[in-house]
Amino acid sequence: MTKIKIIIITVIIATVVASFFIFQKKDYSPPTPENESIPEELVSEEKTLDVKVAKLAIVLDDWGYNKAILKDFLALNTPMTCSILPHLPYSADIANRLHKLKYEFILHLPMEPYNADQISMEKNTILTTMNSQQITKIIQQAITNIPHLKGANNHMGSKATADETIMNIVLTELKNNGLFFLDSYVDSKSVGRKVAQAINISFLKRDVFIDNNGDAESIRQQLEQAKIIALGQGQAIAIGHAKPTTMSVLAKTIPEFKKEGITFVYLSELLD
Repeated sequence: MTKIKIIIITVIIATVVASFFIFQKKDYSPPTPENESIPEELVSEEKTLDVKVAKLAIVLDDWGYNKAILKDFLALNTPMTCSILPHLPYSADIANRLHKLKYEFILHLPMEPYNADQISMEKNTILTTMNSQQITKIIQQAITNIPHLKGANNHMGSKATADETIMNIVLTELKNNGLFFLDSYVDSKSVGRKVAQAINISFLKRDVFIDNNGDAESIRQQLEQAKIIALGQGQAIAIGHAKPTTMSVLAKTIPEFKKEGITFVYLSELLD
């Protein structure tokens, strides 16, 4: 009997112990990822980045003397604004070609520099000695010579852009023809912005000249400066010229800049 009692007691104890573990297992719930405590330094949160679009508008001046360089420009296949001098052998031809290909171009308006007696100026350059009728006539003839213009910028013009009376006449005439004005900003005395605000014409100002020094390394450095401004401020305007070295440097630089977040745009895309 004693042996039987021991067996029975053993069975009862085993049953109770088994039931206890089954009960514990049934109630146990491992921590889910949502409830689990993770060290703060390992938490990876999805953040919304405030990424600014870095726009770079490149303007290439002095089109009209030849059209051979146009092939190199078109090969870049990038939005850039051409500035065409009026009344040159290929001014109208280049304008018509660019218009058909949907490129933007503006009038490169010759204006008087301070050192006018030391350099050769373009025909029909606007002088500070001219009256309103003379200036208006020059602008109208230029607009007629180059169809489909979007705006204008000054060619030279350090003296003329510092003359408030002259700039008032020039910008008023441009506004009357539906054109915006880019101040090439060849001299810090320019009153372009002041006059533009007074008469309410769309206005832009150059940030960087890229090829005043025409060697490739200098052009590259100036383009880098324009890129830095664009990345820092959201936009920048760089002015260069229709020259082989400039085209060659642009061909190498444009793909690199695009990878670094630069968006190339037409000048008019920077207007408010």
